[in-house]
Amino acid sequence: MAATKKKSSLGKGLNSLFDEALSVATEEHLEGNPDYVVLKWNDIDPDKSQPRKVFDEDALNVLAESIATHGIINPVIVRKVDDRYVLIAGERRWRAAKLAGVTDIPAIVKDYDAQQTAVVALIDNLQREDLNTIEEAEGMQRLMDEFNFTQEQVAKSVGKSRPAVANTVRLLTLCEPVKKLVSDGMLPPGQARLLCSFDEEERQIKYANDILTRGMNTRQAEQYIAKIKEEPKEPKKEKKEKPIYISDIEQKLEDKLQTKVAINYGAKKGSIEIAFFGDDELDRLYELLMK
Repeated sequence: MAATKKKSSLGKGLNSLFDEALSVATEEHLEGNPDYVVLKWNDIDPDKSQPRKVFDEDALNVLAESIATHGIINPVIVRKVDDRYVLIAGERRWRAAKLAGVTDIPAIVKDYDAQQTAVVALIDNLQREDLNTIEEAEGMQRLMDEFNFTQEQVAKSVGKSRPAVANTVRLLTLCEPVKKLVSDGMLPPGQARLLCSFDEEERQIKYANDILTRGMNTRQAEQYIAKIKEEPKEPKKEKKEKPIYISDIEQKLEDKLQTKVAINYGAKKGSIEIAFFGDDELDRLYELLMK
């Protein structure tokens, strides 16, 4: 028999929702929690709106070894959807259990609707601070866009200051190649934030590349960007429109190489520019191009 849905926590006020999210993030261990049930691993599905997209394989393997030896100490949090269960919190444990060959998963079943689940899962992940910086920024932005949270409310829900939330969310204005450097841990957020004042993707990529190749710390990066801003701006050159098929080739090369590609096209000659960030990126591109 399907459980009766409770009234949305959004209707009860944000403070109530924050309390629920905090309780999810700090559930008691199995020994002191009589409310958990045991579910089969393959009866549980991950939440597609989960803010965390990247799971470190080495960390998962370490967790899997611990689970194989000691079992799952903390239950996952799920909600029931028809005859299945959807994860609210605990996807790392669920993934590691599969690696460990564990089929029985202790779980706490919450009577949340889809909207409550999305909010609580977001806040839970943000409270745990195990997202990369870009995932964290995307999670904060979702709370504001989809659930009308203010920056102050996001700050309260994740235990950060409002300026810290504003600075984190600002990283989403960066172009995709630079955001990838941040999410991969190559470019620190403090240095990446300096690039947000430039609208042009080409400049963001160039200055990020300079910061990395020269090994600048945050202070040096601040001085470097300040110096650039002091320089007189050159008058913009009129951009010559590229033929559509050249733009199409650029896009296909970018998809293939996963980096910025620019084709400088002329009537009798031209060139192809391929952006890279550091020696590892150069090695990766070399391997791709030599195949």
